[in-house]
Amino acid sequence: MNPLSYLLTRKSVALLPHISTDWDALGSCMAIRTILRENGIKADIFVPDALSGHLSFMETDVLLYNENEEYAYETVCGVDVSTKERLGSNLPLFEKTEDKVWIDHHLSDETYAPVSLVNPSAAATAEIVYEMMVDSNIPLTKKVAEYLYLALASDTGSFRYQNTTPFSAKMLGALIEAGADVSALSNELFFNSTYSLVKLRGETIGTIELFARGKVGTAFITKAMMEKVGATRNEASALADVPRSIGTVCVSAVIKEEDDGLCKISFRSKGEYNVEKIASLFGGGGHEKAAGATIEGSIEEVHSLILPHLIKAVE
Repeated sequence: MNPLSYLLTRKSVALLPHISTDWDALGSCMAIRTILRENGIKADIFVPDALSGHLSFMETDVLLYNENEEYAYETVCGVDVSTKERLGSNLPLFEKTEDKVWIDHHLSDETYAPVSLVNPSAAATAEIVYEMMVDSNIPLTKKVAEYLYLALASDTGSFRYQNTTPFSAKMLGALIEAGADVSALSNELFFNSTYSLVKLRGETIGTIELFARGKVGTAFITKAMMEKVGATRNEASALADVPRSIGTVCVSAVIKEEDDGLCKISFRSKGEYNVEKIASLFGGGGHEKAAGATIEGSIEEVHSLILPHLIKAVE
């Protein structure tokens, strides 16, 4: 069954994106929520952690799961989530709700819901949402088109990444025809840095190291660096591509220092290289070209732990 058609038969739905929510997860959730609400269905988005600054320029109206509150939703729907663990703090809400739906484009051998649609060939979960709309004869409004554009443009790197397909281009045309202002949205999405983020980018560039004849690049971001320039940790998440921008680099990692002795690693690659496999070794996940994981240890310890796997990937 088409999961979107199924959700339209429910009375209340909680939409659950993945941890470290990105625009594909959020935009797809916002598109689905808009459709459900316009059809008189109670629908809310629960994010597992506070949204990064670059996600906040639209009216998001999201909720943070509170374990001390009682929630009564008929249905929960995982959106753009590869594993149940990637639901983060939303996992209890997912587990305790009997009626489950799953919509995703990550490769996975597991099934988390009886009503699900997982298509790894889709460039973004937004493409799946759009296909479900077409299949269900749901009109594409300007608002929904804007949300889907943000999701699709983000996961395709503004249609520069290898996952961009003829269908992506066809969908883009439909979004523009529906009224999505791609110029304004792209400016917000790709050219809306704060001064503190630009300063932090400079600090991060200064930490870059190259290995394996320049094919591997790493960088790090400490709490002290963020404090020095007045940047937030959410802002720092926008710097995952810094080492990958170097021409020779095929595989990269940016290690960000967190609280409680943890580090978040953003893996990136280009060409034939798959960093999702590396991230999965450390309990993380994502896409072939963009993945992440959280590892306990100092930046130095984490760097020593992941570097052999990055080098092995390009050998």
